[in-house]
Amino acid sequence: MKPLSKKQLITLNIAITAAYKYQMGMGVIDHQTIDQWRHEQVMECVGCDGLRACNNSHYRKLVIHFERAQGKMVSWDRHILAGKPTREHAEEDTFQNRDTKRALIHKDLQAHAAEMARRGEPDRTITALYVESLARAKFQATQQQLAHLTVDQLRQLLITVRNRIAAREGRGNTKNRNKSQRARVKSAPAA
Repeated sequence: MKPLSKKQLITLNIAITAAYKYQMGMGVIDHQTIDQWRHEQVMECVGCDGLRACNNSHYRKLVIHFERAQGKMVSWDRHILAGKPTREHAEEDTFQNRDTKRALIHKDLQAHAAEMARRGEPDRTITALYVESLARAKFQATQQQLAHLTVDQLRQLLITVRNRIAAREGRGNTKNRNKSQRARVKSAPAA
């Protein structure tokens, strides 16, 4: 990940200074310099040892944290809904849409785990680790890249997970599963 840009650091420092003054005025901060307080707050918010150790993925969370420390009622959605991960991705590839797809995968896994427990087969449950290995194999992604899958990649992963869950639970018509894969095998020349 890229470190915070100069513009991001300036924006954060303005928010930090305002938050520090607000907290001092409220009597919340006792005998701490702004540097000590900033380091403590950054560590608490994102787990990094200061702003220089932070990267772009921490920026929005830090802005929200320090705006809330100023006593402002800030919603996470205000910063996330409009945000696009990069310029080259599709129009619908926003952080919100990515989070929605991840939530759908998580919801399906929870429902599957409950169903398998009800059947008395919890050892046959598809887990989050299995989904992670699917994503790693499907998109040749490293551990860090898995957190940055696009909406299209997450949509593909969701469909795959739903198909694997249906197969494991014995739902649906097995003839309708993996048609494209079976067609490739049938059309391959015999050796």
